Amino acid sequence: MCLLLSLLKEGQADGLPKSIVAMPFRFFVFASLLFFSKNIFGQSANMPTEQVYSSEVYFDFGKHELQPGSDTVFSKIKKLVGDKSGLFVKITAHTDSIGSLQNNLALSQRRGNAVKQRFLEMGIPDSLLQVADFGETKPAATNSTETGRQKNRRATIEILKYQKATAAPKKEPAAILAKPGKIILKGKITDAESGLGLPATVIIRSKERQDTLYTDASGKFEKQLPPGTVVGVDAFSECHFFASQMLKTKPGMPPLELKLKPAKTGKSLDLNKLYFIGGQAKLV
Repeated sequence: MCLLLSLLKEGQADGLPKSIVAMPFRFFVFASLLFFSKNIFGQSANMPTEQVYSSEVYFDFGKHELQPGSDTVFSKIKKLVGDKSGLFVKITAHTDSIGSLQNNLALSQRRGNAVKQRFLEMGIPDSLLQVADFGETKPAATNSTETGRQKNRRATIEILKYQKATAAPKKEPAAILAKPGKIILKGKITDAESGLGLPATVIIRSKERQDTLYTDASGKFEKQLPPGTVVGVDAFSECHFFASQMLKTKPGMPPLELKLKPAKTGKSLDLNKLYFIGGQAKLV
């Protein structure tokens, strides 16, 4: 998971700064660098990916410093990633089972950050690096022997490639492509900091129906809708906060652009509105 979602109300936030807990009935989402597979509404936010390469680096007991022999792994990954578009690096950090769960999770976080820092020093952009920390919860081998524990003191490094879930939108005018009685809603999902397009999951919802579609690799999507339809557009992309916008479809409307803020350690998202199912304590 890329987001560790904690919905905190006043009175349930012991130890948090007063600037946070003093705001009644406000909800906050705190981001930790974990890979998320679900958005907060329960909809799947996974993008189809393909593994290009995978390797491991190992650590000494209780340590997060990289071993000298790991340089070969980093150099190969740097060469494979290069400036190729559509690729990103996924880092998953682990420990053996010696020690407490809390301490091992913290140790895996330091190991993941050490791997990420090495890639940053090599010139790989932060936007292409994703880190997940699992502590002792995902062993690769038995923890009953020293040999097995050494295999578990690791960070797995994968090069992943986004797969196109749909064909790229054609460039013909909307009036030619649209079916009778329909118009085309065009949109693009971008990174709020870099302005680059993001592969994303897009949910388009109205009173009558809800549709889920995927953008192309550049973040673009299209959907045919009746004119005059009020719809909500929700966009989700890995390691980014979601964004939503309500609009009414009409002929000649400009393309919609939703800018997603990167979810980074220490960042928060203020949820101004939460919707519940009528008569139930369940989020829509």
